[in-house]
Amino acid sequence: GYEEFMARMGPALTAGQSQAVRLSNGYLTAFLSSELGKPTEAKTGTGEYVGVSRDGRPLRDALRGPVITVKLELRQGRDLATGMRRGLTRALGIVGLEFDHAARRSLQDAIIADPQIVGYRRAVRGTCAACLATAAGTFDGNVHFPVHPSCQCVTEPVVRGVKDTFPRLTGEQIFAAKTAAEQDEAIGKKAADAVRTGLVTLTALVEVQRQAKADVIT
Repeated sequence: GYEEFMARMGPALTAGQSQAVRLSNGYLTAFLSSELGKPTEAKTGTGEYVGVSRDGRPLRDALRGPVITVKLELRQGRDLATGMRRGLTRALGIVGLEFDHAARRSLQDAIIADPQIVGYRRAVRGTCAACLATAAGTFDGNVHFPVHPSCQCVTEPVVRGVKDTFPRLTGEQIFAAKTAAEQDEAIGKKAADAVRTGLVTLTALVEVQRQAKADVIT
């Protein structure tokens, strides 16, 4: 039941979020120290990242979803194994999003709080057209960092007064450096053909790929 699920999942996810916040703070301190050439302690954000979901609800409320999924599956006449499998899939998705949110949000809040940092760049991993389209230039720390389920992109701080010796590639440059096969794999053949022929730009594909990612680029 729900109580048994929460007794196991709640503490595990809370511990994971706590560790994610510590790692974000450690990463930012190491990044600043490297960029400035001296030991530098990063500022920390003031938000709440542990024990709460990305929409501000207690984790207990956010984690009701998988149990509800199982009950709905059973109500619709599906067998218990199918219901449990779909509930597990939803649970894994929620846990991944909540863990990643704690890591990303604590890092971005720390970027905003630290006067030595002027903003961030999007370091893409993978990736889809929506991510590639937003990988261009430096963003103010207050600019929302859009992600989708399974998104592996991260914020890379930009430190005040440090020369950008090795500029991060834009999404267009990353796409152009790929082979045609790699481009097809990254964003899909139809979309890749449209970009290659100039029918659309990567930026124009953001809305399309939001739909493909189940409208949950957040």
